[in-house]
Amino acid sequence: MNAPSKSATERVGLKGFLLSFGNTPAKARPRRETLYYPPWMLAVSISLALLALAFGAVGPREIPTLLDPLSGRLGNPPGGRDPPLALPRSPHAVESLQVKLPKDLARSLDDILSRAFAEDGEDVTSLAVFGPAVRVSGQIVIRERAVIAGAVFLPRIFAFLHPAAKVDLLVEDGARVPKGKVLARVEGPAITVLAAERVALNLLQRLSGVATGTREYVDALKGTRTRILDTRKTTPGLRLFERYAVRCGGGENHRFGLAYGFLVKDNHVDGSGSVWDATRRAADFRELNQSLRGLFLEVEARSRDEVHQALDAGAERILLDNMTIPQIRAAVVDIRLFTEATGQRILVEASGGMTPERARDAAQAGVDYVSVGAVTHSVRAIDIGLDVDMALPRVPRKARARRRA
Repeated sequence: MNAPSKSATERVGLKGFLLSFGNTPAKARPRRETLYYPPWMLAVSISLALLALAFGAVGPREIPTLLDPLSGRLGNPPGGRDPPLALPRSPHAVESLQVKLPKDLARSLDDILSRAFAEDGEDVTSLAVFGPAVRVSGQIVIRERAVIAGAVFLPRIFAFLHPAAKVDLLVEDGARVPKGKVLARVEGPAITVLAAERVALNLLQRLSGVATGTREYVDALKGTRTRILDTRKTTPGLRLFERYAVRCGGGENHRFGLAYGFLVKDNHVDGSGSVWDATRRAADFRELNQSLRGLFLEVEARSRDEVHQALDAGAERILLDNMTIPQIRAAVVDIRLFTEATGQRILVEASGGMTPERARDAAQAGVDYVSVGAVTHSVRAIDIGLDVDMALPRVPRKARARRRA
């Protein structure tokens, strides 16, 4: 049975400590050996941990810089940057052989991998065909033209199981590659390479589909100042990775979650009575809570009248939802006149049934952003495969020792 490697425990803040509860996988990952700790040792450890939290010896973690292959600006609205990832447990896998991932991103990836490999269980077929010692080499090949996202995670995925396999990356995330391009070469124990194959390809195909779909929209907006945004319509558990793929495709990220910005939507409006009422309640609540004052206030408007209510109530950003292009154009004119009269800059976003063609029409109508849920919830996985070249001859243990010497 393949067993993941272990790494040292990392310190986490109180928030991370609390977040860890409820996020532990239901099925523990298999290990080669079980360590026994006497009850008194556990009691002492827990007591010391609680004292450290009480007196501030363990501080909160800083928000890490997420991988930014295309970097530049991420385009998040104020207060909308990615937060630390959940699951603040120490990573179980060894560090990437080529890219050292940010710690929180590595922990999130490790959690996904532990669940994915637990679903698959032991690869009895590969064990029967090759045994535990045979090594193979192969290459990951793309079978259609696409934008790549997720290749940076491949070394860690193939190194997750024990004994680890090695990956040599041949392309960078964000690159548009032709059909038949070799993305990476893999070499290692057959039972590891073939056990990790499907998990690696599932993630790579999904994220590359997101990046490719996003690039289609980005290309449609060339020559305009409008930018493509993602939405919260992401795959549960994969949001941070899909947001990363959106950036690989040239798009930008909206708020990470509900706690990272005020967005008054149709249900808030219908439940409170009007756009003005819902917006004022959100604005007043933000003003009364000092910790929330840095968050942006966006309001969804379905008509020109709702646009006027949002402006009057103090919206900082207006989302034009499911409007026709003439309606979008008229709303943009009203918002720009409001800006000229008050000096208050209001950002305009359009959304709802956006195709690349409709997105370009909205951009030409003058909006600042076009948000597209389809780039994460309706993309097609890219066709990518792993082709095993050959089984490598087994190197005797003595010969391996001589090589290391």
